Amino acid sequence: MKFLLAILLACLATFAQADVEYEFIGRHLIVSYLDCNHEAIMDEEAIKEKMKEAAVSAGVTILSSSHHHFAPKGVTQVLLLSESHASIHTYPEVRSCFVDLFTCGTTFALDKFDKVMSDYLKPKNVSHTLLHRQKDCKEMAFVPIEEETRL
Repeated sequence: MKFLLAILLACLATFAQADVEYEFIGRHLIVSYLDCNHEAIMDEEAIKEKMKEAAVSAGVTILSSSHHHFAPKGVTQVLLLSESHASIHTYPEVRSCFVDLFTCGTTFALDKFDKVMSDYLKPKNVSHTLLHRQKDCKEMAFVPIEEETRL
């Protein structure tokens, strides 16, 4: 809950800092990097640094970073951005990870973020999804997990 509040406050602060009027819109890049280079996915410190490098290359401002190490291997890292957030969840046992970058506005280079991460992780398969979030979003029905797994 604190994390979601921090994201909301970061977005509001971004809008309040400038004299120009911003559109209420965001872009949410969701990436699955699959079958990554073994050494890369095992190096938690390098992954945390590459996330920061990728965020900076996209043109966003990092406010803070938090991470958690899982035993025996694996890391979750969240970057709180002035423009919203970025996160990574690694699964070294399957040489894969899930990465999100959400930014308020449309001026950030999501492709540069993806390039830094792809160049480091060297995945054999990648799945990208880009969500555009704004006040005119179409509503979708919620599918409970039990039903989703039967589809």
